[in-house]
Amino acid sequence: RLAQIEGFDPALALRSVRGQIPVLERVLAQFTATYRAGESALVQADALDPIETWRHACHSLRGACAAIGASLLSRLIERFEVELHTSQDIAALTLQARHLQDQLLKLVERLTAELDLSRAGYSQAGAGTPPLR
Repeated sequence: RLAQIEGFDPALALRSVRGQIPVLERVLAQFTATYRAGESALVQADALDPIETWRHACHSLRGACAAIGASLLSRLIERFEVELHTSQDIAALTLQARHLQDQLLKLVERLTAELDLSRAGYSQAGAGTPPLR
């Protein structure tokens, strides 16, 4: 089911946790809890230095996305980081930051739904059935 999430690479996610599904489930749960409301720094247009704020937020978010196999979002963040180094157009950068926020929220929503389904199936099936299969 995770493979059906656009921009999510379950094989990459499993590699990052050495194939341990219970660990992956915990990592995904932590990611969704951390980013349930998105990344506030992406939508802080009134920050004194929005470009530096976005750079810092992107660095952290890109690492988190890479760790869970969120390949599409990782690529979008990388492109935005390039723009942050080459552009001073705050209005255009603000639109890109909001797009990243939207993509992050969509990913969190889908992952949360899959984790909830997995937990429900696991509790109904009994302890012998691993989650996220």
